[in-house]
Amino acid sequence: MKLPFVSSDKVLKLLSKKGFSIVRQKGSHISLHKKENNTTLLVVVPRRKEIKK
Repeated sequence: MKLPFVSSDKVLKLLSKKGFSIVRQKGSHISLHKKENNTTLLVVVPRRKEIKK
């Protein structure tokens, strides 16, 4: 199965629906956090038109 190319805007929109919130942006990378139970999940998304597979 081939994975489609996805823009960072679509990834950010999906992650925000899943409960992640933007914490900071350094350069072209956006950090998102989500607290689950006793842990904090961190996801870093590069700001690009197309994110590689």
